[in-house]
Amino acid sequence: MVLPHPRTDETLPPGQHTITNLSDLFAAFPATTARRRMLDVARTRLVEAVRDLALGTSLVIDGSYTTAKAEPEDVDVAML
Repeated sequence: MVLPHPRTDETLPPGQHTITNLSDLFAAFPATTARRRMLDVARTRLVEAVRDLALGTSLVIDGSYTTAKAEPEDVDVAML
């Protein structure tokens, strides 16, 4: 799924936006800085652990990572 463009405050418009795989997430929020690359590695490890341990069926990702900010603070994740 293609996400809508960020608003002028660098956030996504209100609503639920669904991405079904990491490739789409990486395309929507590209790792253009060392900070984003580090967060991508950490998130990939989390997804692999959740999958390997069968801990959940979905992850909800939010926070500054899901903005157009070059240096997000972190990745907020909720597991369903």
